[in-house]
Amino acid sequence: MPRPFVPGHVTVTEEPLRREGRYASAIYGSILTTSLIGALHYSTKAGSIALTVIATNAVFWLAHVWSEILGERIERGDVGGLAQFRRLARNEWPMVEAGALPALALAAAPAGLCSDRIATDAALVVSVAQLAGWGLLGAKRSGAGWAKGLLLGVADGLVGLGIVGLESLLH
Repeated sequence: MPRPFVPGHVTVTEEPLRREGRYASAIYGSILTTSLIGALHYSTKAGSIALTVIATNAVFWLAHVWSEILGERIERGDVGGLAQFRRLARNEWPMVEAGALPALALAAAPAGLCSDRIATDAALVVSVAQLAGWGLLGAKRSGAGWAKGLLLGVADGLVGLGIVGLESLLH
């Protein structure tokens, strides 16, 4: 049975959840990145998509940090400070990092290494592969064998493609 909430009291179970939050932030960033690339895939130049991915992930990172600050203020009843901001900013930073590899693939077009179409296709493949990788990692960490892990990874990659499809329908 969970212990009752006491303002200013941190329970022993909160620290493992904080570490897991870093994965959640990275996964959220991967979903956000995949959706953006999917929505802008054929209508926008690769360099612009790269900037959009990095800027959007950064804005969502700030939103997550701020919501965590406010949430902790409500839960704990204290204002916090710079140390709290740094801790939360660091915990949520993987959301921004999740856009790095796809943005790198997108940057190949403005660098003259390939066409916009090839760069956006590559970035979409990288993004979906990241989602599949998160699924595989989650399966392996939960004790699944390689066959089940790969199956779950593919399923999570397909969920990523479904999100891309939904985002494309909205745009």
